[in-house]
Amino acid sequence: MDNTLQAMCAFVPTTPFNDPEFKKSTHKTFADCYQMRGFVGGLWGYVLDGNDTNGVELSNSETSQSQPDDPLTATPDLLKDEERRLALYCLGWESIELHQAATKTPLFAEEIDKLAPYFGPGTGAFYVSFTKHE
Repeated sequence: MDNTLQAMCAFVPTTPFNDPEFKKSTHKTFADCYQMRGFVGGLWGYVLDGNDTNGVELSNSETSQSQPDDPLTATPDLLKDEERRLALYCLGWESIELHQAATKTPLFAEEIDKLAPYFGPGTGAFYVSFTKHE
């Protein structure tokens, strides 16, 4: 993957996570990419240790009960399933231009339009280019 899009959907607390249609839309947003020209693979899921798109310090996560002495060996406390509101989509594209073209299709709009009312502050996407370490 030369070009990766990292999209973060920071869902508001009133999001209907248990609604089967909402669950379907969060997954279908990813699955539909396989039908778009230039998509090369990826994955998605909910962030386990926080809901802030700016990240959390290991010793300062939303659920942290302790202050570790050694931050290099600290592990974050995990959010309960029902508390996880930050979805992260890592999507590989042959080029940024092909992704941009895909965002203008009805297939892209179909699920995004269903999810958009639940997007909160911090929702957004970034292009990331990887270079192999030698």
